[in-house]
Amino acid sequence: MYIVPSLLVITTISGSTLGFNRPPSNTNLLQEAYTIYGPNFNLTRSMTAGSGEPVQSYWYASYLSGDNGHEYFSIACIFKAAKPGSINSLVSLLDIETGEYYGQNHLVPGVISNKTYDIDSGILRQYASTADLVSVQHAESSDPYATFNLTFEPRGPNLYHGGSG
Repeated sequence: MYIVPSLLVITTISGSTLGFNRPPSNTNLLQEAYTIYGPNFNLTRSMTAGSGEPVQSYWYASYLSGDNGHEYFSIACIFKAAKPGSINSLVSLLDIETGEYYGQNHLVPGVISNKTYDIDSGILRQYASTADLVSVQHAESSDPYATFNLTFEPRGPNLYHGGSG
């Protein structure tokens, strides 16, 4: 019987954490897209598409750093409700530091237009501030327990559904 000693190698890595420093390419959503539809998929037309009763669901999931030193995970979602003539908005906020969670669903009268992207439920407003409807988007929550004003200006090529198309 032979015993083979194991070799344990310990390396020291400078810095306190490991991570991937991969800044996005200097393009925007409309310049390049990695999808099954190719780079010329029209996002603006996709935002306003639909006839009859399209699903109409718009949401943002965000990782945020607060002024208080806490990290947060937020969700802002507006979608057409099952009740005719109504929209549903969902606002949720998780304090990653303390584990405190708040989530509220608001059902209000309203319709979602497919002519533009500006939806306001009274508690949550989601809209585009550019004519193409996708280059700069906003989510503003006035919920007293989850108030935020977020601006999304995506950089880099589109990567739909985690790259699965």
